[in-house]
Amino acid sequence: MADHVATAETEINSSRAQVWAALTDPEQIKQYMFGSQVETDWKQGSPIVWKGEYEGKKYEDKGEIVEIEPES
Repeated sequence: MADHVATAETEINSSRAQVWAALTDPEQIKQYMFGSQVETDWKQGSPIVWKGEYEGKKYEDKGEIVEIEPES
């Protein structure tokens, strides 16, 4: 299976702190990631896993924190 990298970019009219919280707070993540639970320690090189259920099917998406710069 080929390695896949997903990237996206958008402009958000909010403070850096609010955006950072939305990206890293498990309760906020649930609101926009179909109720999924995120597991990570938010450190470079650490694994990140999203687990949940969508349309009656359980899923688990895995990745790695390649780079992390709080509020940046």
